[in-house]
Order: sequence, then C-alpha cells, then structure tokens
Amino acid sequence: MNKEIQKVKIKAENDKVFIEFLKQYPGLDMAAERRQKNGKIHAEAYVEREVANNLSKPGIDIEIIENASETGKQRQQEISKTNRFELAGEIGPPHGFAKKE
Repeated sequence: MNKEIQKVKIKAENDKVFIEFLKQYPGLDMAAERRQKNGKIHAEAYVEREVANNLSKPGIDIEIIENASETGKQRQQEISKTNRFELAGEIGPPHGFAKKE
C-alpha cells in the first residue's frame, strides 16, 4: 500500500514554539524554512496524509499545499522515454561554436 505524501506549510508563532514542535516530530522531512521579520517562522515539509491532519498545535498553523505523491506521478509522465545514449550514435558528436586551436 502506497501512502500519500502531502507537502505542507507550517507556520509557527516564534522560535520557541517551532523548536518544541520539531521535538514532537523529529523525523519530519523539512524542505524549506523562512524566518519572517515579525518573528514568525514559515517552513515546508513532506508528510503522510494522516500525519498532516494531526500536526496543528497551539501556536502552529498547518496548510496543505499539494498532494506531492500525485504531483510526482504527473511529472513522471512528462519524462522522455527515449534513450539519449542510443541517439548519440545516430546523430554523431555534438556540434557547437567551440573555438578550435
């Protein structure tokens, strides 16, 4: 069974609240963290759907940004199925504007 992974935005009131939050979820897969001028912290993380629904705490707001599992599947469909290494023999070496000496 594949678990759905959600990308979430975590908004913490201050450093102290954020650190306590991280202590409760030590295995949280953090993607980015930004400190705001007003002292609040905004971070992004990847978590399972069940975990995302239970992250809200006093001083912590959680916003689900996207279903990362579904986004990953969509992006995999965009990837070329052509073997670039096989094509290299057919079209020859790269041509460019390199200066010959």
